[in-house]
Amino acid sequence: MRGERSTLVGTPVVIAPGKIFLVGEYAVLEEGPAVLAAVTRHAVAQYVPGMDPMSTVVREAVQQARAEIGEAASALPPGSVLVNTDDFQQGDQKIGLGSSSATAVAAVGALFESAGISVEKNRNRVYAVALAAHRAAQGGAGSGADVATAVHGGIIKFERRAVGVPAVESLPPPGGLHLVVFWTGQAVSTTNMIEGVQKFAQKDPTAYRQMIDNLRETAEKFVAELRAGSATGAVAAAGRYGRRLAVLGAAASVP
Repeated sequence: MRGERSTLVGTPVVIAPGKIFLVGEYAVLEEGPAVLAAVTRHAVAQYVPGMDPMSTVVREAVQQARAEIGEAASALPPGSVLVNTDDFQQGDQKIGLGSSSATAVAAVGALFESAGISVEKNRNRVYAVALAAHRAAQGGAGSGADVATAVHGGIIKFERRAVGVPAVESLPPPGGLHLVVFWTGQAVSTTNMIEGVQKFAQKDPTAYRQMIDNLRETAEKFVAELRAGSATGAVAAAGRYGRRLAVLGAAASVP
């Protein structure tokens, strides 16, 4: 996430990146670790006086950002945030890189910057507000890891806690490790996939818990390999995670 203070219409432009999960999908919902990487696809946001909210995510982001900064927001004229997410489209399809999370972060950041509050110095505040806005717009689904990636960028380890804010740690990539992104060509609904896994958890809690424990163990191994600087070990752990995730998907009838 980055704020820029020189624009054509006089209000700052803020950009927030998309994300990909390297490991940790679904395990992160059970307080396991996830590792995500920011990608060079961005939501670009700018506060526009007189504008109406363009989506539910933007409306929630603006409302909650105004509430967070309080009196500082009173100096802003009525309006909303214009967000461009063309980077997250391939033709008419979304490509699954976290456009709604990047939108929430960029919209909150744009309002902060327009009110004179630096996003660079207030990343934790931006994260808290954007997470609340994103959850309100999405019905509470998801871990918040994608929002954290849009705020912090780079490669992060993300871990939810039973109480308090999630733990976010920046991880350096090992030398020789290169990230290549593939797309299936098919859009999917994250909410529907989470619901499918949750139904499986209710139907067979013992099997579900064993699968989640396997995923958590593999994600921890991936983190350890990154910290050790082992590109080969990280790739091996990521492959193992993918195979174990496929087992969960088959059991839950979620592709």
